[in-house]
Amino acid sequence: MFLLVKLAFIIGAFLYRILNRPLGFFGDRKTIEGTDLKIVHSKYSSSILIPFKSRFIFKLNPETQFDKFLKGLGLAKEFQTGNKEFDDRIYLASDSLTLNKHLAEDIDFINLVIELSKIGFDQIVVDGNNFRLKFSKDKLYENNFLNRAVKIFQILESIEKKWHGKFLDAYAWKYILTEGLLWSVAGYAVSILIEFSDGVAVYYDIFPLVKEGLIIGAITAIILIVLIFYQFRGSSRGHRIIIECAVIIIFAIPISTIDLICVLNEKLDHSKTVKIELLIEDKRIKVSHSRRRTTRYYRLELAQKNHYRIYQIPQTLDVESDLYELASIGDYLIIEVSPGRLKHPWYKKMTVSPTSSLANSKR
Repeated sequence: MFLLVKLAFIIGAFLYRILNRPLGFFGDRKTIEGTDLKIVHSKYSSSILIPFKSRFIFKLNPETQFDKFLKGLGLAKEFQTGNKEFDDRIYLASDSLTLNKHLAEDIDFINLVIELSKIGFDQIVVDGNNFRLKFSKDKLYENNFLNRAVKIFQILESIEKKWHGKFLDAYAWKYILTEGLLWSVAGYAVSILIEFSDGVAVYYDIFPLVKEGLIIGAITAIILIVLIFYQFRGSSRGHRIIIECAVIIIFAIPISTIDLICVLNEKLDHSKTVKIELLIEDKRIKVSHSRRRTTRYYRLELAQKNHYRIYQIPQTLDVESDLYELASIGDYLIIEVSPGRLKHPWYKKMTVSPTSSLANSKR
């Protein structure tokens, strides 16, 4: 079951990042200066959304001190249009020299963006499928604001129609593909957290496995961050790509590494198991409430009269709900512990029996 969940999270996260399609069908339809658009609302902002099939991909936003700081560190290299006011106010994230040249030579585009920045906007994004301008909701009823946004779109549309060559953007699709792959890893990590949240015991001692996974994950994360840094440090989008990817890597890679070790340890394990039987002294359900959901833990209280030289099972053990329903006080929980391919012992099988098959054996 969880294999399908993981696969769905991986594919979903990858497609979301690659397609990058806003939910425009929720928007309010408008027509301004002959251009059909939708205005999509979120809790704190709104966006003008116009379908726009284009060969170029870029983003511009008011330049922040953070942008300037990271440019100073050499994490990004921004194209300069030659218009001082525009270059001081706006951060242009585009690595297509052809597109940058067109934008720098279009004085109407330069002036419109400067005017828009004085009024206030969050960002303008062209992602190959849509033109999107994000702004605060208080600008929604300012006609001049919306009219300027549409004029900027029309200029970009005109550039797209007139240009017969190829927009040379060395980083655009490499950036999208890199982020798509990393978001798929993040989706995988989220599915793992959902799986782990059920509280069912699988490992005899999970901490050595977690430690090993974190060490390997940390080494892998550092290698990936270094590779991404050297791939994108010359891009105008470099600092954003590097930081976003680093955050995803730091979160997703260690979790994914731990799960990978679990999978290899279990699926490649063909060792003989050690059978342990313990008397069930009590059973209870613990309910945990949070804002988003209620979680139930199915717990068996086990007698500790039996002592095994290799494995000492905890007195309280969380089990699957189906096994919990089968168990009764006075029954025996039969656990088959396997040493694991990577030497991490795990509970390979659990069953319940009303009698002990080891009654005459040494315990």
